[in-house]
Amino acid sequence: MRLAIANIQSMEDREGIGFRRLRRQSFQNPRRTLLVPLLMVPLLILIPVIFYTSYRNEFMNMSQSTESGLMYIRVETDKRIYKAGEGIRIDFYLVNNKNVDLLLPSLSRGLDISGSSGAVLLLVESHASEGPIKIAANSEYLLGSFVWNQRDMDGKQVPPGTYRVHVNLLDAECYGETSITID
Repeated sequence: MRLAIANIQSMEDREGIGFRRLRRQSFQNPRRTLLVPLLMVPLLILIPVIFYTSYRNEFMNMSQSTESGLMYIRVETDKRIYKAGEGIRIDFYLVNNKNVDLLLPSLSRGLDISGSSGAVLLLVESHASEGPIKIAANSEYLLGSFVWNQRDMDGKQVPPGTYRVHVNLLDAECYGETSITID
């Protein structure tokens, strides 16, 4: 954008009829005129790069920040102590306590239940084709539910004792766990 003023000069044409000619005088240096476009072009390129990078870094920070408590899996059961043979309902939620939305490659997850003698049940659910998944800021997302019949991988009733239920995402470092007791 250039500022200009008009300098009105009187001139005569060949037939002697007077007319006025407008002549533009610029008050800007031509080098300054080029400065604005030279600054604007990099800014127009840099702004989308900054937004993309911050979104990408948010994903990278999320997958490395399990100890921060900003994103985790909450594992819940309807009670802590169960009788032998009783069905145990396990619900697991993805909790995003960050003030920004997060992107996950998928919601693929693993669930394992272990006792004093080691793992008694291992389950893996793969959802790799559904990603990326957007998890809204300050929200909870129900990842799933599972009813455990207190049987191990061989189909036998597990002995009484305390069992740890652990749920983790396969494509991000995010997990949660709880424990239950079987009488």
